[in-house]
Amino acid sequence: MAKKEEKMEKKLESLLQLANKAGKLSFGYDAVERSCRSGKAALLLLAKDLGHSSRKGFLNISSATNLTVREIGTKLDFGRILNRREIGIISVNDKNFADGILKFLINLEE
Repeated sequence: MAKKEEKMEKKLESLLQLANKAGKLSFGYDAVERSCRSGKAALLLLAKDLGHSSRKGFLNISSATNLTVREIGTKLDFGRILNRREIGIISVNDKNFADGILKFLINLEE
């Protein structure tokens, strides 16, 4: 079972990297906030170790905009996947990528 989860995580990482190369991700507080408020964001990913006030702020924004939110990984995980230092917040700004990522996340949760 662990091997299946590992394989799913690798696919999820690849999908995030592909979305980033396609210019369909925003990351960092200000960029993600703009994506959410402008209606571009289709999915919001929060690192599990994101600060309380940032988490609360984005949960409020997601409630107001009816945006799907998932808390996964850590800031270091996001940074490693996207070749940055640390990333706490990612918005997926394309419905197709968001649907694909959600599909993998749901499979990982099962």
